[in-house]
Amino acid sequence: MADPTSEYYGLEVAKGADLPSGTLYPLLARLEGRGFVESRYEEPEIYTGLGRPPRRYYRLTQDGAALARSALAPRRSARFSRRDERPRR
Repeated sequence: MADPTSEYYGLEVAKGADLPSGTLYPLLARLEGRGFVESRYEEPEIYTGLGRPPRRYYRLTQDGAALARSALAPRRSARFSRRDERPRR
């Protein structure tokens, strides 16, 4: 999930976030309703011959990417400051 501009289908998001589907999909629906995520279903030509339902792909919007960056910034700065506090050999 390193590239915020890429599309990921639901199972990829669930694995990357380490969340069960019962938690993830309602969260994605709320984020989409607020304009932070957009989604689309894959084309029928892709999944019809594979005998599976269509995948729903999710992507952060510009607002969603900005929100994610601001939410992750404190965690990143804390992680780097802990590295600086380690004793050097």
